[in-house]
Parts: sequence; structure tokens; C-alpha cells
Amino acid sequence: MACGSATSMAATAASRPRRFPSPPIRPRPLAGANIVLVTVKSGATEEMAALIAAHASPEAVVVSLQNGVDNAEKLRAGLAGRHVLAAWCRSMSCSPRMRRRFTCIAPARAK
Repeated sequence: MACGSATSMAATAASRPRRFPSPPIRPRPLAGANIVLVTVKSGATEEMAALIAAHASPEAVVVSLQNGVDNAEKLRAGLAGRHVLAAWCRSMSCSPRMRRRFTCIAPARAK
């Protein structure tokens, strides 16, 4: 098969993950927020910090609810002087008979 043929290009396109467009960013609601919950993927943390810095009140508390161990540090670096917390989430059952699962949120320990 020749390089660049229709078959090889189709195989290459099929093996790549599909990319979906991001929803439009509307930073205006940040201006009135007292608490900002950050739930973006780790790769977008710095961009979110820049949006929060530009549009949120300096008194707003920023809470990272993200996977990864360094996202709160990235937010603190981009939001110097602001109150940034990291939190963790986990599901648990209250008893063996109870099949319902609950999500608990607690502040992570500061270093």
C-alpha cells in the first residue's frame, strides 16, 4: 500500500480518538461567584486559572475537584494570593445492606 493512499489515511483516522469541539466559554458568571468549582481536565487547568484571574472576584474561593495531584498547585501558581483549595471525591456505601452510593467531598490536606 502506498503511503498516503486512501486506505492508509482511513486506517490512520480510525485509530485516532475523535475530538469534539469544546463548549463556548462564558466567563461572565464568574464575576458574581463566591465559590468557583474547577472541574476541567488537567490539561486545561492553566487556562482556567487565567479565566478565573481575569473574571472572578479576588475574594472568591477556588476549589479544585480534579483528578491529578498537581492541579491545585497549578491553580495557586496562576491565582497568586487567592484562596485555592483542593478536594477529593469518593463513592462509598453506608452499610452492606444499602446499595446506594454517596459522594463525599472533603478538603485535602495542605502541604
